[in-house]
Amino acid sequence: DACEEAAILMLDAYYKDYNLSPLFSRDEILKMVEWEENKNWGTSIDAKKVELLAEWYLGRGVSVVEDPTIKQIKNYVSNGNPVLVLAYGKDLPNPNFRSGGPDYHALIIRGYTEDKFITNDPGTRNGENFIYDYDDLMNALHDWNGGDVENGRKVVLVVE
Repeated sequence: DACEEAAILMLDAYYKDYNLSPLFSRDEILKMVEWEENKNWGTSIDAKKVELLAEWYLGRGVSVVEDPTIKQIKNYVSNGNPVLVLAYGKDLPNPNFRSGGPDYHALIIRGYTEDKFITNDPGTRNGENFIYDYDDLMNALHDWNGGDVENGRKVVLVVE
C-alpha cells in the first residue's frame, strides 16, 4: 500500500526539485500515513481525501478533475504539471505487477509520446518512466468508490 502517498511525495520532489532516497521516502510516507490515521481514514483513500492529503503535504492547492480527456492530461503535462492518476490496478497492463496488479493504485503521468503516457509508477521497482498506451491508462482510471474500484468515477488530480 501507500501508493497514493508515494505519488504525492513524487509530486513534492518534482515541485521542490529534490531527489528521493529510500530512507527519506519511507519516513515521509510514514508521516503522511500518520496524518491519515489521525483522521481515521483507513488504508485506501478516495480522490477527495487524496486531494486533502496532497494539499496538506505539498502546501499547495490541488484539484480533482473528473472525466479527464487525453488532451487535458497532455495539456497539464505540457504546462509543467504532472498528473496524479487513481486507477483500478488490475486493468493496467504492467508485467511487473504481482498477482495481476493492485485493486487500487496511484501513479504519476510525467510525459507523453504520440500514443503513450510516460509515468512514474510506485507499484514496481521498474516504475520510473514506465510507458502505458493512452487507452490502457485511460480505461483503468477509477476512484476508490468504497472499495468497488472497478465502478469508481474516472478522476485524476493536478496541482494548481
